[in-house]
Amino acid sequence: MSQQYVPSIKVCGTCDYWGGKRECKQYGDYAELDSATDSGECYCAESGWRGNSGGVQACSCCPHWVLWCALKK
Repeated sequence: MSQQYVPSIKVCGTCDYWGGKRECKQYGDYAELDSATDSGECYCAESGWRGNSGGVQACSCCPHWVLWCALKK
């Protein structure tokens, strides 16, 4: 079952620094992933998640979150 996140949910799955597999749906209204536990690399230099072996789950969060540019505010 897929997981959907609207832009107001500040998790890695909606963050511009997250490199996991996701799709922008409904013209930027939400991000869709296969699962909340999908993993991807963090590209934020200040984040403690950067360089984490195995990646970071889409449902994770940190104080360096930036809205994914494909989503609309």
